[in-house]
Amino acid sequence: MKTGKQIWCFLLALALILGLLPATVQPVRAVEADQSATEPIVDLKTVDHSDDVYTAMETEEPAQVPEADSSKEEKTFYKFSFSFSIQSANARVFVGDEDMGTSFEVEEGSDVTFRIVARGYKVGALLSEGRPRQPNEDGSYTITNVHSNRSFTVMLAKAEGKGAEVNFRCTNAKVTVDDVDYTGGTYSHPGGRLRFVVEVPEGYYVQSITATPDQDVLCSSEIQNQKLWYAVDIEPDNEGRVVIDIVAAEGTEDTWPLEYQYSMNGPSMTYATVKACDPTYEGTLEIPEAVIHNGVPFPVQGIGEYAFIECYTLTELTMPDTVISIGYMALSYTGLRHIRLSENLQSMDEECFFKCIFLEELTLPESLKVIPERAFDSCYSLRTVVLPDGLQSIGEHAFWSCYDLSEITIPAGVTDIAAGTFMGCRSLTKVTFLGPVTSIGENAFYNTRSLKHIDLPDSLTSLGSGAFSQWYGDAAIDRSGGLEEIALPVGLTKIEEETFEGCYDLSSVTFLGKVTHIENNAFHNTISLQEINLPDSVCSIGKAAFLGSGLQRILLPRDCTDIGERAFTSSALKAFEVDPGNTAFQAGDDGVLYSRDGKQLVLYPYSRQEAAYTVRPGTVGIGAYAFYGVRNLERIILPDSLREIGDYAFAEQPKLKEVALPEGLEDISSNFTFYHCSSLIELSIPSTLRDISGSYVFSGIGITELVLPAGLQDISGDNIFSSCKNLNKVSLPDGMKEINGNNIFSYCNALYSLELPKDLELICGSWNFAYTSIEKLVLPSALQEIQGATNFYACEKLSEVLLPDGLRILGDGSFGSCTSLKRIQLPASLARLNSRTFSGCSELRHIEIPEKVTSIENGCFAGCENLKELELPVELQTIGDYCFEGCNGLEAIKLPLGLQSIGSYAFACTGIRELSVPQTVTSWGDCPIGVAEGDRGYVLDTNQTYVIYFAGDLPEWEGVYGLPNMTNLYCYFPGDNTTWTENLRYLMDGPAFFRVHWLATDVTLPESVELIAGFGKQLTAQVRPADDPNLALTWTSSDETVVQVDETGMCTGIAPGTAVITASAGGGAYSAQCQVTVLENSAPHYEDVPESAWYYEAVQYTSAHGLFQGMTETKFGPNLTMTRGMLVTVLYRMEGEPAVEGQTHPFTDVDASRYYGDAITWAANSGVVNGMTDTRFAPEAAVTREQMVTILYRYAKLKDADVTAKGDLESFPDHDQVKPYARDAFSWAVGAGIIQGDSNGSVATLSPRNSATRAQVAAVLMRYLEQLG
Repeated sequence: MKTGKQIWCFLLALALILGLLPATVQPVRAVEADQSATEPIVDLKTVDHSDDVYTAMETEEPAQVPEADSSKEEKTFYKFSFSFSIQSANARVFVGDEDMGTSFEVEEGSDVTFRIVARGYKVGALLSEGRPRQPNEDGSYTITNVHSNRSFTVMLAKAEGKGAEVNFRCTNAKVTVDDVDYTGGTYSHPGGRLRFVVEVPEGYYVQSITATPDQDVLCSSEIQNQKLWYAVDIEPDNEGRVVIDIVAAEGTEDTWPLEYQYSMNGPSMTYATVKACDPTYEGTLEIPEAVIHNGVPFPVQGIGEYAFIECYTLTELTMPDTVISIGYMALSYTGLRHIRLSENLQSMDEECFFKCIFLEELTLPESLKVIPERAFDSCYSLRTVVLPDGLQSIGEHAFWSCYDLSEITIPAGVTDIAAGTFMGCRSLTKVTFLGPVTSIGENAFYNTRSLKHIDLPDSLTSLGSGAFSQWYGDAAIDRSGGLEEIALPVGLTKIEEETFEGCYDLSSVTFLGKVTHIENNAFHNTISLQEINLPDSVCSIGKAAFLGSGLQRILLPRDCTDIGERAFTSSALKAFEVDPGNTAFQAGDDGVLYSRDGKQLVLYPYSRQEAAYTVRPGTVGIGAYAFYGVRNLERIILPDSLREIGDYAFAEQPKLKEVALPEGLEDISSNFTFYHCSSLIELSIPSTLRDISGSYVFSGIGITELVLPAGLQDISGDNIFSSCKNLNKVSLPDGMKEINGNNIFSYCNALYSLELPKDLELICGSWNFAYTSIEKLVLPSALQEIQGATNFYACEKLSEVLLPDGLRILGDGSFGSCTSLKRIQLPASLARLNSRTFSGCSELRHIEIPEKVTSIENGCFAGCENLKELELPVELQTIGDYCFEGCNGLEAIKLPLGLQSIGSYAFACTGIRELSVPQTVTSWGDCPIGVAEGDRGYVLDTNQTYVIYFAGDLPEWEGVYGLPNMTNLYCYFPGDNTTWTENLRYLMDGPAFFRVHWLATDVTLPESVELIAGFGKQLTAQVRPADDPNLALTWTSSDETVVQVDETGMCTGIAPGTAVITASAGGGAYSAQCQVTVLENSAPHYEDVPESAWYYEAVQYTSAHGLFQGMTETKFGPNLTMTRGMLVTVLYRMEGEPAVEGQTHPFTDVDASRYYGDAITWAANSGVVNGMTDTRFAPEAAVTREQMVTILYRYAKLKDADVTAKGDLESFPDHDQVKPYARDAFSWAVGAGIIQGDSNGSVATLSPRNSATRAQVAAVLMRYLEQLG
């Protein structure tokens, strides 16, 4: 027989030879199973999770972790692997409910608990490196702080336990064990835990599962594919039998009005939590101790977060003793009046009873140790709360605004009253401390107005700020309430800020210990506190510590060396007293507090009755707030020795009338020195004063005139004389070169006369003369820069301004809202107009912007509603946002070439409907035009038609849309510009611009034409889109001494030379040029063509162009019949007599040697003539008017001239005489104005078959050339 030592060695050797398997964790993560394993994997739902659990041990090598994402922090994992003494046992390792097989991985530094499951077996020993591991009480093992690989050997033994015959009796259900159907059958169970699966039909649920003998059946999963998994620890009867009854019913579980959340993690972790309650439920409700789910009971252990929130009609709730926790806001906003809590309640989350405004009383169980933050916040009706004796902590604001809470007893275990614990408990009258409380937090008893007395424990060492403070609001009439008396324990050494602020009824304060500091506002507004005995230990009194108190006397103790600002302001104090041993202060018989050396007046008693006071001779300084708010003084006499004055030293004195500042004072650097001394009408300023650098020094005083001393060099402080409502005249000394302060005279509403220093060069500050009544402003000639903003803003009476010629900078908003200013002359030296310079000048009608200005900044002329004309400078590059916004009278503006940027809403709410954008503009803000003022800001103006002409590249949009997104906006752009055409699809179909009309645009003209002096020629520009009413043409000539052009494009030659005719559209955005050469008029003078003849001009025109020659040198023969050969010859000359060598024609009656030979050859080959027959032309025959028109019509087609014009032939009485071949030609000629009809008395006729005279042909050709070129 082997000894115990031999068995131990055997187990150790066996552990050393077993193989290791890889693994990971989730700390835990699974790895692939050992490929050599042949045993089937146990289904998680059928595994006995209650079997023994063991803890792992360490090996040396870390696991090989897959390469991590470089963007994330790398993590290290270690392998856990297991081997088993009986391979056929099919043993598995579980972490929680997850089957990890025989290996897994664990994250470095984490903790892991696992259990080993082997059906029919138990774990005899768990070995790691030859050492056994001990299981936890529940059979689980927990490894903490994993930092190496681990391997285990599991020694298995046959499980002990009494076997049983298990009979399954099923109603509407099927039962399987290890995938074998035992429905209505008997399963022979070897003993221990039995796992089985219940399957129910669709639409059914498990109503009940019971075991006989009685034993707990556990459900380990929710229904999946109509299946549920169960487990039971088999305990058979005396005959070795167990009966399990399973009943399934049609429908679903009904737990109304409650909804639950279920936990299924083994015997000790199977429970239910109340998840929600139907908010319509009314009346009382008892939560059950357990709820049946999937046929088995789940004990109710928790109330989940928000479970009963907004159950306003739930009035009473009984909680079973199984409940151990209440979640966040679980019972908040309910109608609960009463609630019975679980006797085993262990924890509550924050705000769990928040706004249970009807809850009246509550007893907390002894099991509860902590009340969380704001647990009962705003439980207005809560009158009584019984706290458990074992309570250890009360969270911040736990009982905030429990208005009806009248008394509270703090258990002995609570040593700290947290911040705001009983804040707003206005009915609280009694507080009892049973234990050694050491700290009361800030605002702990804030606004507990009914608390008149409280016995603070002797153990108290800290009393937080505002602990007993009261606040009533400015409109409160009844300000009574709060503590009436207080004894401060010996352990307190400091009275924190606002501790007793607003305790109007506090009349007695007793110091039992050595308090050293009384902090700011500690006794502020304690109006019933008429007397206080400060201990000698007090060394400092903070700001406003006794402000507004009822103190009539105060003895400053021996150690007091520091008194904060306004410590005794607005109090009843009439005199100071000082302990003789005090080294910092002294007080004379008048009760005024001075420094011990007498050089500084520290404080003047607030309620001293005298009307005048003379400061002691030799006093060098007046302390801050020394006379602040004193009500009775009318005159203060200052000594010649005075050199320093503190902040607020004389401020807010309603009766002070006269002050003379002594000679020798060079600077007033203090702030608010005489602030709001509205009765101060006599102010003497010393000649020695060089600067006033403090702020609000004389703001709001009552003087009417101000002449500052000649030696004053600067006023660098802010608001020095602001809001002096009676001040009407100001004269600043000539030697002052700079004004650096801000708001110096702003809101001096009566100020109408201002005399600035003649040497003034620079105004740096802002708002210095804003909101005054200045009527005329003359800025000194030496002034070069106004750098500060809005210096003359809202001077509503300012109507005349003279700016110096050398002014270079005019600050932002300088003359904004000067509503009486109608015109102003800007100096040529300005290169920029800053933001809002003239905004709101509603009467401004005329202003000339200097030529050198390159930028007009944001809102410069916004709101100048009467500004109707404005010429922008040629060098302008930038127009800022809102620049002309609201200029209602401005209906047109020409943007100069060179402009680069137009800001958002630059021309919003103006009369401008068209805008021609120069080609130099590259930056375009949001909706410069096309918007109007709506009720809540800008809206698209859909009532007007807006047109924008872009001459250059597509600018860069700076706004959201760039353009108003509306159908009444027409945007034209250069038709051949690729920056537009390449983006056109987006502009038309994109989300922002699809409503806008986008139109490609261009203008074309012939490159050049010739013109005879004294004659005209019609230029016709081609515009795209054609006939667009927004694209009216404008014609101009570069030299009107050579060529003049009218509004229709008709050019008239004036004298020989060359000029360029420009046709432009869209305000000049699109244009074309034609070079016109005017030739000298060389036409001869014919005796038979008098100047009065209707054909005189036509004969001169055609002769000058070399189209006609006279019959003789002196005879033209205007009435002679024009032959067909002559007409073709004229057209041949118009064409430039092109060569016809090698060309032939079919006409046998044309002599090639005659003058018309080449002309007929050209005309026949060009399709201009067809002949009388195929072989006969009849050159000597007279040409009829319809032949003439037809030949000219064909010639026009040859020249690609516009022949689309159509005239109304029926308006002529002889229209029916026109032969069919000539009707189209006649219609065109009439429509184009080339044929005007043959005058026959008062009636014009076409006379189509009459012979055409030379004069008629000359007139027709002149009209043709002038109109069609």
